[in-house]
Amino acid sequence: MSNPFDDDIEQAQKIKDFVKTNGIPIVIAVALSISGIVGWRWYQERQEVSATEAADLYQEYRTARGLSEPVDEYLQSLEQDHRNSPYRAFALLHEAKEHAQAEEWEAMLPLLDEALRLTKGNLISGEFALRKARVEIQLERYDEALQTLANVRGSGYRSMALDLSGDIHRVRRELGAARKAYEAAIENLSPSLSSNAITQKLASLPKTP
Repeated sequence: MSNPFDDDIEQAQKIKDFVKTNGIPIVIAVALSISGIVGWRWYQERQEVSATEAADLYQEYRTARGLSEPVDEYLQSLEQDHRNSPYRAFALLHEAKEHAQAEEWEAMLPLLDEALRLTKGNLISGEFALRKARVEIQLERYDEALQTLANVRGSGYRSMALDLSGDIHRVRRELGAARKAYEAAIENLSPSLSSNAITQKLASLPKTP
């Protein structure tokens, strides 16, 4: 009768022979590769759970806001447990709007900066950048606003950023720069949107020598 452990013994011998031929470093590399795959799967599963938890927490936060209930507990949980979640960015945007209603412009900037950090590389970051630029314009920090707008990318947002840049240059009487910004805004405008408003701004500019 064959030994039920024969296959295991044979496999063990193969491993010994492999080590003799290839050395310990390759065996370690294989082991690390396997552990890396397992670790990546665990990480993916954990990320999915974390994203679901953050989404639920954000929804609870919005519900509480809608009912005019305290929201500090939800904000703290988002910061402590889901600090880098995009859902936290949306919560920060709501908080920034609260300050806007009270015309507390300075208080909005750090909130929008953090939201931009959280959404870096994502299309939605353009929305936060535009809001930040409008606050900087309100504070008459035109150079900072232009820098914020220069970093806006993505279809739709880019056109709005150029349009807003044109407004800044027009206020500063930089008519040539304003004209270029408006023209670029029209070029970057989505075909489904009307360019009438920007075209009127462009037409209203005094002719440059």
